[in-house]
Amino acid sequence: MATVAQLITRVQDLLSLAGGLGVQTYAEPKIIQYIRMAFEDLSDRRFWKDYTILETFALDGTTGKTTADLSSKIKYFRDIQYIFVGKYTKPLPKIPDNRPLEQIHSYGFTNSGDPACPFVITPVTTTENIHVRYRVRPSITYKENDNIPMDEELLVRFAAMMYAVNDAANQTMISMLTNLYTTRLDLLEQAENQHAKLMMSYSNSTVYEWHDA
Repeated sequence: MATVAQLITRVQDLLSLAGGLGVQTYAEPKIIQYIRMAFEDLSDRRFWKDYTILETFALDGTTGKTTADLSSKIKYFRDIQYIFVGKYTKPLPKIPDNRPLEQIHSYGFTNSGDPACPFVITPVTTTENIHVRYRVRPSITYKENDNIPMDEELLVRFAAMMYAVNDAANQTMISMLTNLYTTRLDLLEQAENQHAKLMMSYSNSTVYEWHDA
């Protein structure tokens, strides 16, 4: 993890290797935008182990939502990786958006459209605690002292690559930066895939068949 200022310096150092760019001062505002782009794109790419947490919440027992306001924790519905209910070890399936919730009597969850609780658990009368694994999205203003919670090397290579592409650098440098970025990304993803996985086969896609909980 590095600060925005540290990332800017490292991106500038990497870009200085580009013979086709010539001697110039690299615009910090542009670099910051590429760092922002890198963080957002890479955050959405997968559920990185270092930036996801598992947390337990209580349900209200009537609406299928939590008693706590989650707006400061879970920003988007897509940031939810798994939801478990009570002591069940199998994650809940996503349910179709077009089915009335009152018709569903088996465990599942769907998008609520409510920032305070971006999901609804079914049956809506469920009272057991739920355990939600979700992606953490910190509030970042991209000021110089802000820490960016993502692999430093990956951010630097992504930002430098985008800068070179949009600055019409020579193709050799663009290819080199692209290879540096993809090599680092592949390495990190291989490391992620070596972590322990769930002990069952599970797809986070929408399902259209339910079984009683």
